[in-house]
Amino acid sequence: MTPITEREAQALKEAGHTDVSRAVSATMVTLFLATICAVPILQAVLSDTFGAADVVANVLPETARTARRDGLLAANRVLLGGIERFEEVLEEESLLRRWILPPTQRLLTDFLGVGNEQAYLGRGGWLFLRDDFDHVTGRGFLEPRRLRRERLAGSRAANPLPAILGLHRDLAARGIELVVMPTPVKPTVHPEFLAAAADSGLIHNPSFGDFLGRLEIAGVTVFDPSTVLAAAKARSGEPLYLRTDTHWTPRAVELVARELASILRDFIDSSHPQADRFVRRRAYVSSPGDLARMLEHRGAEETRASERIEVARVLTRQGRPWTPDRKAQVLLLGDSFTNIYSDAALGWGTGSGLAEQLSFELGQGVDRIAVNAGGSWSSRQALARGTAAETRADRLAGKRVVVYQFAARELSTGDWKVLEIRASAKP
Repeated sequence: MTPITEREAQALKEAGHTDVSRAVSATMVTLFLATICAVPILQAVLSDTFGAADVVANVLPETARTARRDGLLAANRVLLGGIERFEEVLEEESLLRRWILPPTQRLLTDFLGVGNEQAYLGRGGWLFLRDDFDHVTGRGFLEPRRLRRERLAGSRAANPLPAILGLHRDLAARGIELVVMPTPVKPTVHPEFLAAAADSGLIHNPSFGDFLGRLEIAGVTVFDPSTVLAAAKARSGEPLYLRTDTHWTPRAVELVARELASILRDFIDSSHPQADRFVRRRAYVSSPGDLARMLEHRGAEETRASERIEVARVLTRQGRPWTPDRKAQVLLLGDSFTNIYSDAALGWGTGSGLAEQLSFELGQGVDRIAVNAGGSWSSRQALARGTAAETRADRLAGKRVVVYQFAARELSTGDWKVLEIRASAKP
């Protein structure tokens, strides 16, 4: 072994030891502490952070009540949901997120062609929700291993079958038919805008066919709108989903409503149809898509959205706006796919949604319970509350059929907790 020189020995000694003056050390420590302390101080001074505090104040008592009533597993689900809400509120209230994310996202989107954790960029300026993409390309939502993992995690009820079959039994006990309507997500109908090599046919989650088959074996009526949309797309080639939004076009809603009405006529009294009870008035609306807003940079809505579409507003023969009919034979449970052209908060106007178009096609009123989020449980929960014993008016009174519409992504991501629909309700 060659002996090291005196110069090499000195270099090795200095490499393992660095002299820093007290002034430099104090300055570096001060700058470090100032950097990490500045963010929370500015956040507390300049931003409203009460949302996160409210989540903490509410979730702990809710968890304790759930533990006493339903056990530790249910309480764990509540606590995990509270943690997720807390993280979401912190993210929404973050000043750094507001200051840094928009220009960064603009760089990624406009120059590098990259989306974010919520929205993916497709071909020709088309945008796709990540949850939709993951649903159609991911593992089967009914795979035993996946369901077992979700059950052990305890954060949600992942299997949709017990909840839907339970709803079917509860409604059948009251002589009411259930029609299940899993609404296809955008990548299912338009995979060609995700990749040039993608087939232009329908793409479903691997478990979707098994899911439909199990429902049909159990005697549940299923209406899969994807077949209607695929046929319409093959005929005309026109897009049936909005370019920068999660949802379908008004034309798709009309086509689906027409086919759904033909199914429902087998379950309702249509001996005296009133074909002229409702009229349609065409109009144009423009709005930024929800996926464009998810890109979170200034100008995204203006540069990528501003889609102008024609809607068909449904009015009474006297020219009054359509309203849900509590005495109708048909009740539509739905989510934002039902509400997209009904709820002004979604940006695409009112009076043109699925319930309105269904009323027009049937020539009679339709009742509606539609909640924009949580399609796997929120509309069912609203119905359960509307049929509870303490409820003055029974929401199912006079109903012959309930249509349960939900986005197909809920089959992979939703919380399918079983909710009881009472066999009867007090007047």
